Amino acid sequence: MNLSELREHFAERVYEIGGLSCAFNSTVYEDTLPYIPDLVGWAQKHIDKVHVIVFICYRAATSYGGTHEIRLLCAHGAEEGFRKLTFEW
Repeated sequence: MNLSELREHFAERVYEIGGLSCAFNSTVYEDTLPYIPDLVGWAQKHIDKVHVIVFICYRAATSYGGTHEIRLLCAHGAEEGFRKLTFEW
């Protein structure tokens, strides 16, 4: 069973019970970024049963000596994808 089938199974169960809101969360990593349009399309297709879809952007902080780096997921304009912010403290 793939994740879409599993999501659909649970969305259908919630729908059958009635009176509940159905939401799905998905953590977005650099390698899963291309799947966002498919997930949004799936949610739109099932809008009668799926009321909320949340994308959680992955963040990672690493340290190299005195320099620290945070990787931020950007999904707007030319900055789409991951970018790095480097700072010292």
